[in-house]
Amino acid sequence: MSLMFANIFGVRHDLVFASFLGIACLLFAVVVLAENARAVWKETPARGTNLVIAILVGYSLLFSLGTAAGRVCLGIEAARPSGYVTLLIPGLLGIYFHLLSRPDGNRRRVLFAVFFFLLLPGSVQGYTGEMRYYAERKRWWKDCYMKNENVEFCNQVTRFKLYWWPEGMRLQEKLQYLKENRLNLYADAKDVSIQTASTLASGNRFPLGFVDLAIDANVMHPANLDTQGLGF
Repeated sequence: MSLMFANIFGVRHDLVFASFLGIACLLFAVVVLAENARAVWKETPARGTNLVIAILVGYSLLFSLGTAAGRVCLGIEAARPSGYVTLLIPGLLGIYFHLLSRPDGNRRRVLFAVFFFLLLPGSVQGYTGEMRYYAERKRWWKDCYMKNENVEFCNQVTRFKLYWWPEGMRLQEKLQYLKENRLNLYADAKDVSIQTASTLASGNRFPLGFVDLAIDANVMHPANLDTQGLGF
């Protein structure tokens, strides 16, 4: 949970610092939620404002808790995806409203300054290199699969896994369903020609559309691939 919150501030590579920063943000969010929930319970004059803040912060906390519990088996890197940040934004908005509801004074000004200072790096930081990396490798993987229709083979050839555990989610079976029903990557495809791994093993280079990726022939050999039940 702490690493998910640290992503908001653009801290991704320093694990120790990201953990401490995320824990601090997480604890502050819990305090904000508790304070506003208590105000709602006591039916204070600003009960409506407190309710909105409690809902926004509570939503993000519940999301992060559920995600952390559900993906703990995938390892610490499962907390890194930037897509999680979108669902933590309501919590940040709730914290902002909470700071606005505080009495005007030096303490509120300091809290606002710290809040915006922490948000600044994540707001100006670009991830174009990372986005290009994944977009490129997904295109390579797609081009490989459209030619071979073998998940494990394409994982080895492109050195990229579309999913961490393709067997667990029955990726091969789902991709076959897409082909049979002309969906997704097969929606505009014409007759898909399937090349066997043994045919590809005859050369040391693998055509991937935009890229010609150098491959060790031993990796491409059918004997080194788990192709049981896949028609190879």
